[in-house]
This record gives sequence, structure tokens and C-alpha cells, in this order.
Amino acid sequence: MRRRSLLILTLLGLLGGCYAERTARLADTRWELAQIAGGDVAVTGRAWLRISDQEGFHVEGSGGCNTFAGPLRVSGETVTIGPLISTRMACPDMQEEQAFFHALGQVDGYRLEGETLLLLRDDAWKLRLKAAPDNR
Repeated sequence: MRRRSLLILTLLGLLGGCYAERTARLADTRWELAQIAGGDVAVTGRAWLRISDQEGFHVEGSGGCNTFAGPLRVSGETVTIGPLISTRMACPDMQEEQAFFHALGQVDGYRLEGETLLLLRDDAWKLRLKAAPDNR
């Protein structure tokens, strides 16, 4: 019984360490938008986000024209973003930004694959983001 308890505690410690490592990587990186699911919107490379974990998780970034910020809740591989606040400037082409903001509001999970962050909805990716070169 004692050996089994020790094994369980060891596994929990390892899993906790993996979770801490994942969330640290998630929070210490500027993520640049690479692709929006569906492929109907051209990605210009101007949209990005950064997650901080000081006093709870928080997200901030830019849709390419307007900046945004708001809360982010992480539990395991489940994530909820928002509600977001943003500036309301008008720019010539808002299609990418509107699709980006819309997808952020639908996210319910994430997956890290090397230098790529996938933001998911029902286990299917909605947004594909790449770690900015200065973060590698």
C-alpha cells in the first residue's frame, strides 16, 4: 500500500511539473498568427498575442489594427479567453482582425506542438500561432 501511494504521488508530481512547464512556455512567448481555420482569410503576420501569468492569466495582443486585452483561464489543456476589450480604430482591411477576434472568442482548449500553439474549439484547431523569432 505504501509503495502504491508513493508511485501515485510521484506520478502526480511529474504531471504537475509537465503542466507547470507547459503553462510557463505558453505564458513566456509572443505568439504570431500563422493561420485561421478554414483558410478563407489571408494572414498578413500583423496579428499576435502574448499571455502573462502574473496574478492570474491575462492575454494581450493585436489583431493587426486594434490592440486587445482580457482574462484567460487555463485548467489542464482547457482554456477560456475573454471577455476581451479592444481599441476601435478603423483600418482599410479588417477581415483578418475580425476573423482572429471571432476565433479567440470560441476557443476552449490549446495544444503546444514545438514552436506552434494551436488554439482549439472542440479539439479542432481554430487558430495556428507560431512563436516569434525573438522567443526561440
